[in-house]
Amino acid sequence: MRYCTNCGNELPDNARFCSKCGQPVVPDRNFNSFPDPSFQETEVFTSGIEGRSLVKCIVLSLVTCGIYEFFWMAKLNDDVNFLIGDDNATSGGMVVFLTLITCGIYGLYWLYQMGLKCNRFTTDYENRSLIYLVLGIVGLSIVSCALMQDVVNRTVGYSE
Repeated sequence: MRYCTNCGNELPDNARFCSKCGQPVVPDRNFNSFPDPSFQETEVFTSGIEGRSLVKCIVLSLVTCGIYEFFWMAKLNDDVNFLIGDDNATSGGMVVFLTLITCGIYGLYWLYQMGLKCNRFTTDYENRSLIYLVLGIVGLSIVSCALMQDVVNRTVGYSE
């Protein structure tokens, strides 16, 4: 079992961030070898995740009449699952498929669940779930995606 070096919270073995304080989990290292001086802690947790320009994503979603938003949704889902270390979560492609098949109902459930997941790796302790859900219900799911992307961008250190 592992514990957070910042707050002492008990962590699952595959966690990349503490679910209580949001601190990145330091990977186990072999202390018999010298550490690489160019090693960056954040590279371990964010490799494979690219930050995205919010303006570009919103414009592409509007220009393509929402088609790009489905791609964005899939990528956001996979990025957030990677950040929380949930390898068994629903894939982004399956989220899009279920949203299309259920005429958007699964998309509302997804927005709520993504709010819960975003709460797990941020340190500002805002409850985003209901905000994302309400925005989706009133037809502003693109705003929810932008808010989620902002959380991911801040986590991986992407700045526009």
